[in-house]
Amino acid sequence: VLEQFVKESKEMVFISRTRHPISVTKRIMLIIPPLMTKQNGFQNTLDTLINFALSINAKIIFIADDKSREDLTQFLNQNPRHLEYDFLIPKQWKTLSEDLQDKIKEDDLLLQLQARQGQLAWRLNFYRMAGKLKQSFPQNNIMVVFPTSNLEDFSMDKNPDKDALSGPKLSLLSWIPPQNFLLNIRNQKVESVFEDVARDFFPTQEREIYTQLCGVINEYPAELSDDILLIHIHTYQVSDYQIYVAVNPSGFIHESISSQPKIVFILLSPKEKSPQSHLQMLSEIAKLSLNINFTPSILQAKKHKDFIKKMRESE
Repeated sequence: VLEQFVKESKEMVFISRTRHPISVTKRIMLIIPPLMTKQNGFQNTLDTLINFALSINAKIIFIADDKSREDLTQFLNQNPRHLEYDFLIPKQWKTLSEDLQDKIKEDDLLLQLQARQGQLAWRLNFYRMAGKLKQSFPQNNIMVVFPTSNLEDFSMDKNPDKDALSGPKLSLLSWIPPQNFLLNIRNQKVESVFEDVARDFFPTQEREIYTQLCGVINEYPAELSDDILLIHIHTYQVSDYQIYVAVNPSGFIHESISSQPKIVFILLSPKEKSPQSHLQMLSEIAKLSLNINFTPSILQAKKHKDFIKKMRESE
């Protein structure tokens, strides 16, 4: 019931587990997932959390990656407040609970920002993070905050990039060439997909593309759901966006991912394109992953035309 309420609500939602009076909190350990700062509603949510920290005279420790830290610093400089704050850059998101063990005090409030599924910043490992935090820090107050939501307007920048996929007249699926759908793959190793894409589509840049893709899955694989994995890179090896969709009904395996996704999206973004354009592409893929007909249709399809037919019939 709670999950359904959060999913349908566009308002800011707070879910908390309280062990001590909130008023005794001296530090708020604020966990901000990658790309969260790019979502519409983030600034309002951050402003609310800053007011909350000021009201109880608490310091905020922003736990965020380098790119998010840049956005946060810009916001804090443009909106000066008498807030005491600091930054903590995580070593690895998947081991955050373990890495915080020697840093958390009993009166700290652990506060995690959580995107709704289908939004730009939603990832399976962050969805599971709240449960890990509860187990790792049984004596601490823990809070999960879902920011104000608007799936169609994800970015702090209100000016869409003309080079990115946009508008209802051009769907993501019709934009991807049929040959970029790699259906009925039998090899379960994700690296084999990278090898196929690099060899077949980038014969003169095969090694560079393969190395970049392997680097991303080792450092930050984006699990959009139990069935869907997204790997995205910025590269000088392409002049326009390239998307590949690999499907293995038995699932793909890799030591860095917790599930066995059956579908892998590979997004190659030209480095000369704007970050806004890249984010729009990521947003389109995230929204497609929410389509209840997408996964069963592509898993059952033997050919690209069969998949497109199933998707059209489900509309």
